[in-house]
Amino acid sequence: NTLNTVRDIEMIRKAINADKLHFYATSYATYIIQLYATLHSDKVGKMVLDSPVDSKRVWYQRTLDLSIGIQRGVNLWYEWVAQYD
Repeated sequence: NTLNTVRDIEMIRKAINADKLHFYATSYATYIIQLYATLHSDKVGKMVLDSPVDSKRVWYQRTLDLSIGIQRGVNLWYEWVAQYD
């Protein structure tokens, strides 16, 4: 579950002897990292949460909302690649 995933991340941080972790997360991983930051705020450096999910929305609607954000990001990436090919 999500809480176990957060515990695993903290165990990894300790195992690699890192003072802080920096994150780039998309989709459901943004929820995991938000929870990690809440529980271990002193262990988080920089975070980029791309297409964050709303934890209060039901799963199906959250997925639909997320798809819109991801598609927008992909379209921007494709436009950039096309311009700088």
